[in-house]
Amino acid sequence: MKLLILIPMLLLTGCLELAKIVPNYYAKELCSCLFVTEQTEEYCRMSIQQDPPPQKLKVDYKNKSVSALFYVFKKKAYLVSEEDGCQIK
Repeated sequence: MKLLILIPMLLLTGCLELAKIVPNYYAKELCSCLFVTEQTEEYCRMSIQQDPPPQKLKVDYKNKSVSALFYVFKKKAYLVSEEDGCQIK
């Protein structure tokens, strides 16, 4: 129900682009913090907190990637290399 109200509201207020940025930011920043600077997940999650937060963050340690979901917008970032860091897919 919330989603049915939120999407039209975002479209009308021009905030749709902002809603797309949230999962991009969280996926890339958490990926970089975990796999480039090699910090703990707890530290990384605390250090990247912004409003609004995503509804879901999933870390895949095997593939060195992070997925973030904000309403209907989902993004994934993965480690390219130590030198190049993480990239959004």
